[in-house]
Amino acid sequence: LFLLLNLADAEMYFKASFRYSASLFCPGGNVGNASVWLMEENDLGYSFMDDKLSGEQPLEVRLGHPFEIRGRINWPAFEGKYREPYLLIRHHCTAEQEQNPHPRISYYALPLESSLNQQIDHDLGPINILLDATVSLDRRAGTM
Repeated sequence: LFLLLNLADAEMYFKASFRYSASLFCPGGNVGNASVWLMEENDLGYSFMDDKLSGEQPLEVRLGHPFEIRGRINWPAFEGKYREPYLLIRHHCTAEQEQNPHPRISYYALPLESSLNQQIDHDLGPINILLDATVSLDRRAGTM
């Protein structure tokens, strides 16, 4: 019985490994700074601070040119349905001109699974995201 319960639990998780690289520029040409959260599709329209995924496995974030995000994640199925994970990037540029004393903060939500195994180029204004083609998704049974 114990073994059967463990197998049932194992089948409820998906795995993915990914690498994003990007160029993040502020209007004045500096890099600014960025924060990254891992979140679920259902959370995009709601507060992302209650995200259940972000604390499970840390993301590796490197600022500069290129800006890189690397990670390996496991996330649960919800009532047997697959929920697509997203990366939410918060890019913060400080005020650089006296005419505009307010900082500029931009948010970008990037789906992980819909972009897997594709060489794609997202041009989202000041951010340019290139997804590495070696990203893979493992839907087989796994454990957290």
